[in-house]
Amino acid sequence: MGTKTSSLLNRDGTSLSKIVNTYQEVNPTVLSTADNSAGTNGSLTLHEVTESYQAGLTTKNTGLDASPPSGRPDLNGPLPDLKKNSQYWNAHTSATPQNLQINENVYDANGNRINTYQGAARVDYTLTNGTVIMTYP
Repeated sequence: MGTKTSSLLNRDGTSLSKIVNTYQEVNPTVLSTADNSAGTNGSLTLHEVTESYQAGLTTKNTGLDASPPSGRPDLNGPLPDLKKNSQYWNAHTSATPQNLQINENVYDANGNRINTYQGAARVDYTLTNGTVIMTYP
């Protein structure tokens, strides 16, 4: 997710209005797998579009651009803290609900589950029914 602010200017150079462009990268295969498994067809795509819109509203109001990965300003610290202190998390929680639970499971090089991105070797995203929708890397 990202936003970029620019301004329309009057002939004298004063600001007429802010223009905010938002963009959201989605993986239709991942979203389709999750939606089909949960029976929530289209809900994840709608969530991603409205999440980008919400980030744009925040950018327009604050003047602060969101740059990917806006939800993870650094890779140290507990995952919940990284999420709650970000423009991404604000946009995520203000967007149309996903209507399903996606779990993020972070593992170190030995396959142990960890609660930080520091030392992460793999991240799995799963549904509560156990369906793996994406693994990174």
